[in-house]
Amino acid sequence: MCIIQEHKQCENFSTITQAAEACSEEEKKKIVEDIKHFSAKIDLLLQDEKQNITELETKMETYSDEIRKMIEEMVNQLRNREEKYLNKLAEASKEGKRKLQDSVGSLEHRKMYLAHWLEILTTVTEDQTKEGIIIKCLKTKEAMKEITCLPLIRTNFKVAVEIPNGIDKINSLGTLFNVETTQNNVNLNDIQNSTIDELEEFETECAGICGGCFLPNGQLLFCDTSSSRCLILMENGSLVQEFELPGNPLDAFIESDGRILFTLPDDQKIVVLQQNTFAIDETIDLFCECRCIAKLQNRYLIGTTGAIEDFSFEFTHLESRSVDMTDDIAGCIVYGDNNEPKITKENEDHTVMFTYHHIDLMSVYGLAADKYGFIFVIDTVSDKIHIVSEDGELLKMLVSKSTIHQIRKKQFEVFRSPESLR
Repeated sequence: MCIIQEHKQCENFSTITQAAEACSEEEKKKIVEDIKHFSAKIDLLLQDEKQNITELETKMETYSDEIRKMIEEMVNQLRNREEKYLNKLAEASKEGKRKLQDSVGSLEHRKMYLAHWLEILTTVTEDQTKEGIIIKCLKTKEAMKEITCLPLIRTNFKVAVEIPNGIDKINSLGTLFNVETTQNNVNLNDIQNSTIDELEEFETECAGICGGCFLPNGQLLFCDTSSSRCLILMENGSLVQEFELPGNPLDAFIESDGRILFTLPDDQKIVVLQQNTFAIDETIDLFCECRCIAKLQNRYLIGTTGAIEDFSFEFTHLESRSVDMTDDIAGCIVYGDNNEPKITKENEDHTVMFTYHHIDLMSVYGLAADKYGFIFVIDTVSDKIHIVSEDGELLKMLVSKSTIHQIRKKQFEVFRSPESLR
């Protein structure tokens, strides 16, 4: 037992019986819960790694198709160039040949004209007189004078072709891609030393976005409570899809089977949509102002103004409790009231695990928990985001007026998770 209890801290000997008496059932239960909780985090890390393998295979297929497409386009471009160059060469040859033929024709005509006068001058007839010979000489001399006054043109044709080494051009393209694999030690609890990078900042035309979530494919789902619209956006803010609901939505919750549950507070209803088609699968009347929604074990928790309504998985009402909420990695519920500067976490037995207060927490506007158990508390009064551990300790505080005020200005920022949390 001395070794088990780390003897360097021991002040006296302890027997197994004494150790057994000191060990309570609660301590054993806590160790079991810690093991299960840490095992759940490892499962998440395994899921991420397996997802990375799937994404790598998908990207390899995509880039392989892009490389084949690039080569095909290059071949088509080369064939088009070949046709273009051959046509230009044919046109140049045709034009040069025409000019040469014109020059040859002109010289041949002159030669025929000279031959004609040569025949006239050298032909002797029986009735030829000296006067006739003089006249022939004068006419021939005049014709010679006209012919010799015409310019003699020699046409030269030169073909200059600069053909680059196409293979060198192709080789000069260099490396088209680079694959780099990095491995880092992961500390799931070290968010204090992590850097949260801003990915995108964008504006929307919606006047009343209050709720939403990330879809499994990484796209953003936003609920516009000022209308009956829901928007599907990429992380850069580009619109992917827009669809209507039979009421103004405030919050959304994604079930494990892919269905999406939307709260319609004005209509006191829950609308269930299919994930892929966004077709309405079911409409549920709750007879309460259903604002936000979460799930604990087999119970749905609906946040109303100042209260949490517990429903069974069939939406049978179970009980009411005072207080905005979210669920975390361990299946516990974290809730708060925007009228009080605190949040509370409780387990499935309604046992309070911690209550978080802070001097800079003035109002709880919104709550969220990531898959690693970190709790994000948005305070629009102090313009801060509190990042709280699963044990209720403040780990990090994001101070950015733009971050919070942009919610009011219909502007949004998408943040990348810290490297140590991946």
